[in-house]
Amino acid sequence: LHVAEAANCPGGLEDLRVQLQWVSQPQFAGFQIPNSRDSRLPSYADECLSVKVQPGGADWSPLDELSSGRVDIATFNGLEVVKRFMDGVNLTIIYHNFRRNPYTLASINTKDLEGANVGVWGVGHDYTA
Repeated sequence: LHVAEAANCPGGLEDLRVQLQWVSQPQFAGFQIPNSRDSRLPSYADECLSVKVQPGGADWSPLDELSSGRVDIATFNGLEVVKRFMDGVNLTIIYHNFRRNPYTLASINTKDLEGANVGVWGVGHDYTA
């Protein structure tokens, strides 16, 4: 952490544990860069936070980590949160980064999908109401 910025936090740094849904990869570097020791870059410590970012992976449920109290914040897909709400889990959504849910497929009549090719991200997050 940036020691100079940490000195500007009267109560010290607040610990925050973040569970990602995905494995670490360059497209999600924005979660990791603020933990960099490069003083030219923004830092979580600038906001008086000490952040531990935990990578996820296939068949991993960040919401289980959140529900258990092992993390403070979790990233997940919209379909997962709908299922959890339906199961009675109390969650507070603090950020949503899609204008539209990327998992929305709907049909009044299944004949609408006959002969169609439908692709989805198949990593175990399927849910049928």
